[in-house]
Amino acid sequence: MHQIRHLTDFVTTLKNERDTFRIFIKILQKEQSALVQERIEDTDSLTLNKVHIIKMLTRFDEKQCQYLVSQGFSPDNQGINAWLATQKSSENINVIWTELLQLAQDAQQLNKTNGILISTRLQYIQRTLSALQGAAGNIALYGPQGQTFGLGIPY
Repeated sequence: MHQIRHLTDFVTTLKNERDTFRIFIKILQKEQSALVQERIEDTDSLTLNKVHIIKMLTRFDEKQCQYLVSQGFSPDNQGINAWLATQKSSENINVIWTELLQLAQDAQQLNKTNGILISTRLQYIQRTLSALQGAAGNIALYGPQGQTFGLGIPY
């Protein structure tokens, strides 16, 4: 993995991460739209894209942590905040970092909302399946140890 050695490389990495988060948010928004409109088939490709973007974001994070450690700071929020306090760069790193934090928060909220949409849809499907099984006479009951058994109710 390429290691960041200079401030300019670190700033470039932060900008690239920021831009990647923007792409990630667009994917999450498309996923949300597909879920709301029940275009479930669209979510497969979006999931693959999300996995790819998450891997990229993980690599950016690893590079940032390595850089902070190489500069004598801890690889966490406390470390980045301490490092930011030492910077008086014309690149306006604080603005980039603030944007990055906001984008990460936005992505987290979108992902949480999408998870709720998926969970709600799954519960609906499970209830529908249970109703269909009941209508077909395949009522499943649970025993004291949690095992299931069916009642064959004749018509």
